[in-house]
Amino acid sequence: MGAMGKKTKKSEPATEAPGSGSFHSAFSGLASLRDALPSSDLPDPELKSGPDAKSTSDKPTGSLKLVLRREKKGRAGKTVTRLLGLPSPEDRTTWAKRLKKELGCGATIEGDDVILLGDVGERAKTRLVAGGFRRVVLGN
Repeated sequence: MGAMGKKTKKSEPATEAPGSGSFHSAFSGLASLRDALPSSDLPDPELKSGPDAKSTSDKPTGSLKLVLRREKKGRAGKTVTRLLGLPSPEDRTTWAKRLKKELGCGATIEGDDVILLGDVGERAKTRLVAGGFRRVVLGN
């Protein structure tokens, strides 16, 4: 048959095992940079809590009454926690971001209220009291 009947085997590039020494990992250079990162135990200046926390409203946070109310109606059976009583849009935005991060849940602003996704009333109350609010009431 000649040259047409012969099949030639294509040579494949040689790959070496990861432990052989000449293997190059894309992440091998990052190990030396990990030690130069700052430690994560430093407090975040935006998320101060306690008596030294700054509030953007004129009223002190301790004199406000906040209400945490659990709701399901109109949300396809999903439970949300509504936070009522924050006076200014800046406070609502700040506390929505803070609670979202600290509680590990979704948060949004609807009108004058902050909506926390899930039944997180007890945990939210603990965070709000730690943030300087003295009058936090759990609804239904």
